[in-house]
Amino acid sequence: DRLDTYDFLVLANVKSVAPEKAEKIEEWVKRGGGLFITLGDQVQMRPFNDAFFRNGEGLSPASLVEVLGQHPDFQPPGAPRRIQWYDGQHPIFRTLRAYPAAVGDLVFYNYAKVDRHPPETVRAYLDDGDKGPLVLEKKFGEGKVVLWTSSIDDEWNDGLPGKPPYLPLVYEIGEYLASRPFSRRNFMIGDPLQVTLPEEQWQQ
Repeated sequence: DRLDTYDFLVLANVKSVAPEKAEKIEEWVKRGGGLFITLGDQVQMRPFNDAFFRNGEGLSPASLVEVLGQHPDFQPPGAPRRIQWYDGQHPIFRTLRAYPAAVGDLVFYNYAKVDRHPPETVRAYLDDGDKGPLVLEKKFGEGKVVLWTSSIDDEWNDGLPGKPPYLPLVYEIGEYLASRPFSRRNFMIGDPLQVTLPEEQWQQ
């Protein structure tokens, strides 16, 4: 109910979101909010797609299909996956661009297979032979959404939070999502000043 007091929102391994809350998040992103979605074992594919993908009209840049891979704690152990490609010009990969060897520290065992996403939404993909996306982005109204197809904790990966690139990577994702579209900072007398207000604030 107080989303407008925040610059960006993280949905980390959220099992489900009520339709009315998903609608509020959607309106907030449309007004300029930044949304970071990460996955995990609690996320249910069909409810996620119904709430956030909505046949391409919703917030998610892709539809979730199934979870691939297997953690080495299980038998047989899954194959470790690393980032094969990332968009080096994107702000969220500033650390990896400065220290390219650090990308090898990021090892993933589980991730979600995704579908129905335009190729230009992919910001990084894995070395699984199918170029499975790890990071996707979608512009939505004045805001933006980043989808991370693995977990952001250590559940689906090889101790990700303890790896050197983790903190700067998460910080840069947050900084990017919290940023607002560039607007003019200087005005002449008589120039129009446009301000986007939430509907409920406008009605006051």
